[in-house]
Amino acid sequence: MQQSIAVIMAVRNGLPFLDEAIQCVKSQSYSPLELVIVDDGSTDGSLEALQNAGLRILQTPSLGPAAARNAGIRATVSDAIAFLDVDDLWAPGTLNRLGAALGANRSAGFAQGLIQNFRVLEDGSKRFFTSPYRFVNLGAALFRRSLFDTVGLLDETLRFSEDVDFLMRCWEKDVRRALVDEVTLYYRRHPDSLTASVESEGFGAVQAVKRRMDRARHGLYDPKQPRHLPGLEYIGLGPKSHDDEQPGNTAHGERRKFSLLWKEYATWRHYRKELSHCSYVRFLAERWSVRSTWQVPFVGAKRVFQKMAEPLRRSQAPV
Repeated sequence: MQQSIAVIMAVRNGLPFLDEAIQCVKSQSYSPLELVIVDDGSTDGSLEALQNAGLRILQTPSLGPAAARNAGIRATVSDAIAFLDVDDLWAPGTLNRLGAALGANRSAGFAQGLIQNFRVLEDGSKRFFTSPYRFVNLGAALFRRSLFDTVGLLDETLRFSEDVDFLMRCWEKDVRRALVDEVTLYYRRHPDSLTASVESEGFGAVQAVKRRMDRARHGLYDPKQPRHLPGLEYIGLGPKSHDDEQPGNTAHGERRKFSLLWKEYATWRHYRKELSHCSYVRFLAERWSVRSTWQVPFVGAKRVFQKMAEPLRRSQAPV
């Protein structure tokens, strides 16, 4: 018998996408399947539309995506958990492919497929503008329920990059993955999405890295313990740009973002004795204070430290 799957769809003001997303789930033709939609304080009529559709609905009072998804996890009983954002879509057969991969790999905590970005054009057609890639997005994966007992639920204090934090915790616990080399998630890009702002998303990524540092500092994981993959390889690499890859596009995207974070954190650890008044978070704040975090070419962290060293030594402000 196939393992049962609970699909959790968090919605906040997603009315334009609701019908297509719900139909996408139903068209997966997977059984046994339970669909729970969590409305996180919508004000655009999404809740009323869901109630009229007779679907199973939970409500959270604008607590954010992590809290909405956690509410769905607690309310379901299926063997595995899948997440689909209301503005994204699954490729046909996604749940069958991920379910088969997870069933065939008993040691894996989750199965993970590939992602491809798309945009809906004015004529209603879909334009796919990235090559398939493997990176952080909960919608591209299927998780064993037991994994949340091992790693914990999503961090509800993070409004952005809670998925990055969760994958980092999976890596810290050396959780194995079952990889599916086919596109499982179509990731929609549009102006109203939560990740449309690189500044907000970038700050969330910094927070996620800071959480990782705190766990190491408090002995919740040992950074020196060998793991089956390096951290950056485990997290994956996004496309060069999340938006249309056209000449002159200055957005460097997820690949650059996490490479930068890993490199700068490693260099900070190497030079931190020299900069006695420079915490990692303060360094990031200083490093990114002039221009948008992800819009500038990467400046070698060593040179940044050398430039900052003298004024920081003179600073009397507490860390």
